[in-house]
Amino acid sequence: MKKILAFLKNTGEKIQNTHPALQILAFSVCAGILLLIFVFMLFRPAARRSVFYFTETATGKTRMEVRYLPAVRDTDARLTLYSGELALGPVNTRYTPLFGRNVRVLRCFIRDHVAYIDLSTEALQAGNGKFFSAKEAALLKKNVFTNFGNVDKMYLYIDGLEVYSEIPEVGVD
Repeated sequence: MKKILAFLKNTGEKIQNTHPALQILAFSVCAGILLLIFVFMLFRPAARRSVFYFTETATGKTRMEVRYLPAVRDTDARLTLYSGELALGPVNTRYTPLFGRNVRVLRCFIRDHVAYIDLSTEALQAGNGKFFSAKEAALLKKNVFTNFGNVDKMYLYIDGLEVYSEIPEVGVD
């Protein structure tokens, strides 16, 4: 062990005494990398990690998908952005979309820890040609409760009319 320490000490002294240009180059490279990391962290686009739940087509099990959405400050804007992404459907082709095509979010906001989501009439037709059921409504609520910790209840409307109000409103899984 003493021999190894002596070797490292001698090698360090030799490099220190004989290769100042190499030391300057190594220091410059490290400083440049740190500067690039700092600039990247300072000017990178802000994104927020969001979790989406969809049903796997083959097995019928609920699967998770992670996406990074632009960070917005207002919770109403966040819910609107999230709901719009959810209406677009999954990225993975093995998952069933929660809604059919052309679904739009008409109104979406949070008041007093309660989320209100109003979808267009096209939401009645769920993915793969079947009708929007209580199972899809429960999955929608799971998505919202997972991503919005400040939401205790959620009311779902389709074209201004409340649907599936018999599903427990409180966000428990």
